[in-house]
Amino acid sequence: MELGGTLDGNPGHDLDGLFRHLLKRLAELGLSDDDELTDRVRGMIATAQFLDPFADRFRYPSSKDGRLFEGIHADLDGLFQAHWIIVSYCEGAVVEVQEGRKLDASILEP
Repeated sequence: MELGGTLDGNPGHDLDGLFRHLLKRLAELGLSDDDELTDRVRGMIATAQFLDPFADRFRYPSSKDGRLFEGIHADLDGLFQAHWIIVSYCEGAVVEVQEGRKLDASILEP
């Protein structure tokens, strides 16, 4: 949203879709995402999406249709670290674009 102003469709909690949207917007702005860190973040997002497809398992005791979630063993420290890396990557991309825009504008100043 910060880079493009809008999101196509209603991605909700579709982390993979949101990440694809971010990468698409970065490419439109001329920034490359062809690196090891992007691949690692993409993998973390795919794992999170696989484990919790609707992003409700860790927020609610049951699904929307009332089925209780079965117990799950999770490495909460690892989950926290993965979340931090994903959020930092995405926020860093936004900052990179915003700072680049400031730089571009300062070049035009007399």
